[in-house]
Amino acid sequence: KGLASLLATNRNTIRAAFVLHAETTIVSMLNLVFYKGIPPAFLEGDGDQFLLSLVDYCARHLVFLGTPEGANTALRRQKSPLSAANLSTYLATRSRLDEVQDSVYDESYKTAVAAASLSRYLCENSSELPASIVSRMMEVHDWPLLMVPLIEEPPWTRRRQVEQKGDDLTTTKIVWEKFNDNNEWSEVFPKDLLVLTKAEAQPWLALFHLTTSKVCRESYGLDEFRKAQLMRLRRYIHEALTDQLPVLQEVARYLDELSILGVPAVGGGVHRPSSNASSSGLLLQRVDSLREIVIGHKNIHDDDHLDSIVKLQWDEIYSHVTDSTDIELKRVALEVYDGPGSDELESIPTDD
Repeated sequence: KGLASLLATNRNTIRAAFVLHAETTIVSMLNLVFYKGIPPAFLEGDGDQFLLSLVDYCARHLVFLGTPEGANTALRRQKSPLSAANLSTYLATRSRLDEVQDSVYDESYKTAVAAASLSRYLCENSSELPASIVSRMMEVHDWPLLMVPLIEEPPWTRRRQVEQKGDDLTTTKIVWEKFNDNNEWSEVFPKDLLVLTKAEAQPWLALFHLTTSKVCRESYGLDEFRKAQLMRLRRYIHEALTDQLPVLQEVARYLDELSILGVPAVGGGVHRPSSNASSSGLLLQRVDSLREIVIGHKNIHDDDHLDSIVKLQWDEIYSHVTDSTDIELKRVALEVYDGPGSDELESIPTDD
């Protein structure tokens, strides 16, 4: 919040938006990298430390997407947007601080959607991952259960009321919209509601790999709570869904088998399919050393430490330039993105 206020006061709103968008772009690029499997460099030497950090990163975003709207401002803004009239008024009257905060909310959502797709690729290639990384996914973060709210309350589908203006009167109608592959919301007709988008398919495909992969099943300890949560998904697997994703028939079979499987009560150990026995032993967990290097040991809740980061970023990146004098920002907007913000920057003079 302190940095946002400084950016707004110094008129760095567009640069802030581009910096935030860079994270979304990086995660999208990682999707392209992991599409063809786990890069060999990440499986050699200390490379698995990056994988551990990546698993933790994706887990945080899966939790973000699964957090209910009431406690998630960024998601609420996407699922319950302002009407056209109210949005026009808001854009005309919002402050620069509001503009910076809007960029934070919008890019947080887009980055999380990209991270959900990346999570699917990690699940798809789980057989290549070290055992400690698979254990991190299944036992520490419980990825199978993180997929449940993304299917029950999909963060990429919304239902809202829109106005229709006629010659003499204005009427309203209810429309369904889905977040499409272009990172935009588009209307979906009722007859097409069961047609999966790319974003909707990701948690299902991830769940397929998490429940059918041998290494994942051997690493996942079942108890009554986990069983009950997973069984909630069975009613969503129907013919219209399996016609589009035939592999989900395997998930349905897994859930049917799970329904008659006896598992320990919560707190009574866990059932592991590999041994057909229960276990309540203690496990050592690895530390995300890369995140600790960036944030500092136990400094994530240290206000003084976070204030020092704000000061460093302000002094070295933002304080000496504004959007109207940022030549580098203009070059990026015009040559690379050629998108939002480029029109406003075309009038900036350049140093010839």
